[in-house]
Amino acid sequence: MKKSVKHIAFILIIVLLTTQIAACNGLNKNEQDGQSFIRLETENQGEEFDQIDPEEDGIDKTENELSEQLETTYELEEEEAEVSEYNEEEPGLVKEVEEIEEVEVISYPFDEFINRWNALADEIYSEMYITSLEKQGAEGNQSTYSFTFNNGFELTVSILNEEQIELMRLQGRGATEDDRYTLLTGWSQIVLMSSFYFEYYDVNQVFHNLDIGPNAAIPSNDREIEYKNVHFRLKHMENQFHFEADLRTREG
Repeated sequence: MKKSVKHIAFILIIVLLTTQIAACNGLNKNEQDGQSFIRLETENQGEEFDQIDPEEDGIDKTENELSEQLETTYELEEEEAEVSEYNEEEPGLVKEVEEIEEVEVISYPFDEFINRWNALADEIYSEMYITSLEKQGAEGNQSTYSFTFNNGFELTVSILNEEQIELMRLQGRGATEDDRYTLLTGWSQIVLMSSFYFEYYDVNQVFHNLDIGPNAAIPSNDREIEYKNVHFRLKHMENQFHFEADLRTREG
């Protein structure tokens, strides 16, 4: 009985090996004939492929879109090149953009000076208020007005034709740190009064260019700068600091 079982098992093994060998031979034959071992296409499949419209697959559409994009990119590059060449040929265009910040100096009219000065004092919590301006003298069409604050600081305003501000000056000793901070506050008001366009940023720029430090550090030697067509001067005379904003137009 045991021998019969072994015999049957042996025969089954031989049959399986024979089947595998035949399969391998068939594979090799198909490869030699140039045919795929697994047939993937049907008889009508080739006809179906012939009937496929490339546009429906989006192939031609994609190629057309790419072609249009390349043409558009090329046209944009040509336009940018033309603009670049035009700017090189016309340097005045670039110069005009760079000079936008050099605005015309338009100060407040003299009849609004006191109100505007006091309004700025409120904004920056300054105690330097003006009650009136006393006329000190006149020469031709130019007049000079002044006001002395309680702390002894003196404000001088020169005007043209009784309406146009030409020069503003605030002077004081600045012996103590508090006095120097008060001077800087008044000088800030002068900067802001110099033009309609000036803001607190401009005050910081003017002080920085004059080497005035953030801790009320005022240089002892004279300084003069031009900022957006306004001439600012810092002088040290007779133990006093003089700060001026000259709005007069320079020629040449």
